Amino acid sequence: DLEECSGHGWADRLHPDDAERMLKSWQEAFERKDIWQDQYRFIHRDGRIVWVLAQCIFTFNEQGENTGSIGALTDITRQKVLEAQLEVANARLQQLANLDGLTGIPNRRYFDETFEQEWHRLRRDKKPIALLMIDIDYFKAYNDTYGHIQGDHILKTVAYTLSHLVHRPADFVARFGGEEFACVLPGTTAAGALKIAQDIQREIDRLAIPHRSSGTGQILTLSIGVSCLIPSPSHSLHALIDGADQALYQAK
Repeated sequence: DLEECSGHGWADRLHPDDAERMLKSWQEAFERKDIWQDQYRFIHRDGRIVWVLAQCIFTFNEQGENTGSIGALTDITRQKVLEAQLEVANARLQQLANLDGLTGIPNRRYFDETFEQEWHRLRRDKKPIALLMIDIDYFKAYNDTYGHIQGDHILKTVAYTLSHLVHRPADFVARFGGEEFACVLPGTTAAGALKIAQDIQREIDRLAIPHRSSGTGQILTLSIGVSCLIPSPSHSLHALIDGADQALYQAK
């Protein structure tokens, strides 16, 4: 039985974090008289921790009594290390796929996927969701006047500013395209969204970024459209986006 096998000392070398799970699966296979196979960490005689693939076949006599077992351990440490490295690399690739290459904030792909998830979550919870659509005013004129390198710097500056003003756990800012950004504010009312929009405007005004080719003054400005809905079967998420787009158009 398990107690007898443990007495041979192999169970003493199980990694503490794997021992309970491994011994449980071993016992269950033994009781089913089934072949047992599992992966776990094993403490080597020299103190190294190695990953092993353990396989065991139990033998029984005609009366159904256990007469022993045949087992083997295969060192799979290198395989586990490679798997862990691959997992980290895949996570990094996924992260890069969801980030805008210039500004480092979430991109349109991330916006589309996460916005839809939040919409359905808030529809279940019957809570509001607000959306800010933000556009840099006279950005083409800015690029023509100051150059595209400086224009890229402005895009990064606006992205950084938005990210630091919109920072609740569920909120997120994304580059929607070109010089346009979106702020998704789950659980935020229209009044709350308007306040955030005003905070953004004040912070951009405080920065006083020169823009002598602007049609509204001598500093860089933003136009912001605000829309808010409580998701319901009679609404679609596109209604919220359209509402914010129309408000942005009016602001422009």
